[in-house]
Amino acid sequence: MTAPLVTGAAGFAGSHLIEQLLETEPSVAAWSNPAGRAPGQTDRRVLWRAVDLLDAGDVRDAIADLRPSAIYHCGGIANVGGSWSAPERALRVNVLGTHHLLDGVKHAGLDCPILVTGSALVYRPSAGPISEDSPIGPTSPYGVSKLAQEMLAFQAPAPTIVARPFNHAGPRQTIDYVTSAFARQIAEIERGLAPAVLRVGNLESRRDITDVRDVVRAYRLLLRSGQPQRAYNVCS
Repeated sequence: MTAPLVTGAAGFAGSHLIEQLLETEPSVAAWSNPAGRAPGQTDRRVLWRAVDLLDAGDVRDAIADLRPSAIYHCGGIANVGGSWSAPERALRVNVLGTHHLLDGVKHAGLDCPILVTGSALVYRPSAGPISEDSPIGPTSPYGVSKLAQEMLAFQAPAPTIVARPFNHAGPRQTIDYVTSAFARQIAEIERGLAPAVLRVGNLESRRDITDVRDVVRAYRLLLRSGQPQRAYNVCS
């Protein structure tokens, strides 16, 4: 029996997605690079494998060996701020890594459904609500990489859906992200380890924030019921 595959399985969203998939799936294939597991993940139904998305041969062989029933592509560079200091890495991992994955599926002759996790940062900044028909206009190397990633997805021969998640937060997110950074500061202040000053960024920005467990639930619903070769916002 084949299993669904989650790339980036040791990451923030990927680890929560695995937990939800195990509620109904007998096993889940999990790729991470380098070899690793999500914190606290010891379930033997999770089939871990170290796969380098930048190694086309490694990806092709792993896909051929597994022949997954479905693919949730969560692997990639997710740090928007970090993309300014290393834009070429964001482009290589998010774009070339996705190309290798889709090419591996094509080479294996698979027709399994694929969910590519893009980003709402492909849109032009807006003070109002954003729909899937809103103007495209990424303003960061990360956003550009995600736009290129979804363009590849729309050209894939396999049924591929693009999710455009807005900000999400929850357990296991690192302090590189705003809500976790705030929580860490508050905890340190309460314990007397830091002065009672909360350091923040631009307070004029407005963000849509969703619990990561709701985000990955949306991923599952999209893979089951979404229309292929379309993009869907994941937000409130």
